[in-house]
Amino acid sequence: FGLFKKVEKGVVKSITLNVVDMSASEYNVVGSLAGMIEDSEIYSVHVAGKAERVLGNNLVGGVAGYVLGNSRINDISTDIRVTAVYSSANAQETLLYNRDIYKWNELGNKYNNITQLAYAGGAFGVVDLEPFANTKPSVYYVDDVLCSNIVSKVENSIVGSVVGGIVGCVGMNTTLSHSHMVVSPETKL
Repeated sequence: FGLFKKVEKGVVKSITLNVVDMSASEYNVVGSLAGMIEDSEIYSVHVAGKAERVLGNNLVGGVAGYVLGNSRINDISTDIRVTAVYSSANAQETLLYNRDIYKWNELGNKYNNITQLAYAGGAFGVVDLEPFANTKPSVYYVDDVLCSNIVSKVENSIVGSVVGGIVGCVGMNTTLSHSHMVVSPETKL
């Protein structure tokens, strides 16, 4: 739920959204721009609404609830309150983004069963991008960064089970760089 329900294999650039109030409590993937962004390029998107909020279930971000695949994100700014509440409706979506936070023992066996989480981020609820071909996981290449230059101003609050000022949960193959969060004394995470 958002300006677009889903952006898939598309390009969105140079957009400013002024959010008054986005209350989408019946939707599981919510953001001002899009609920979900997949295999897309998002550049120069700015979301404001200082005293207002983006509210939804499970995956909620100021810009997008869920970013996945081979997406590229650059030059994003947000200044908005975000709230994610867990909902069991459409629980199959929950399995998609809980997978990266399971705990593993030395034998590689999962030993906890994490469920009923709501992810909230100032910009994105969850970012889980595909790994690059021909890139060793232990080597960092600046050209390979798919998520960069994100500024999240968190002057009010971000609420959820798993909360981040910029991203609620960053997937294991995702690199976030050249980004920062601005907080005030009133900020509540």
